[in-house]
Amino acid sequence: MTLLRRIALLGLAGGLAAAGLSLSSLGAAAARKPARIVYDGGRTCTNHGGCGGPRFNKAIYVVDALHGAPKRLTSRRYSDSEPAWSSDRHFIAFTRFRPGLGADVYVMRADGSGARRLTHSRDGKASQPDWSPDGSRIVYRDAGPNGKTFDLYTLHADGSQRVDLTRNRIDVSAESPSWSPDGRRIAFVRGLFGRASS
Repeated sequence: MTLLRRIALLGLAGGLAAAGLSLSSLGAAAARKPARIVYDGGRTCTNHGGCGGPRFNKAIYVVDALHGAPKRLTSRRYSDSEPAWSSDRHFIAFTRFRPGLGADVYVMRADGSGARRLTHSRDGKASQPDWSPDGSRIVYRDAGPNGKTFDLYTLHADGSQRVDLTRNRIDVSAESPSWSPDGRRIAFVRGLFGRASS
């Protein structure tokens, strides 16, 4: 079995269209970024059997792009990754992995306080959050109803009104969602599962 991936655009009014991304559109999105950079980081595990314990968990950091030293926003009690700024830079959405429970999407204030869980993933696979440009909604990926592939979902910033955008078949998966600057579309990677051609 092989997985074919391509970038697609999801219009929020419905429908899919294959599309490319221009440097000018990416540049416009980058221009909205603040002088502060948020990122995740942790120790590298060199044991092929895996490394356990909090010291190998990822944490989320923020740093001034020009002058500052990194400041850790989350502890390593759990593994926190994939941070994304809200449009007003007051909040950060991120993925938190908890052993035995899997991954869910959380939101915290920009200083690291007030972390709260937004999703309650049945399969513990909610991840890859991205904010809408107006800061009202978050798009993320989670296991679809079949439990084998990923769908894209949106919900309000308070965790309410979850909507399944893609409703994929068992041979289609979606990941890496990103809002367009005008908030009308979502770019994502669509995976198509099928037999390898000879």
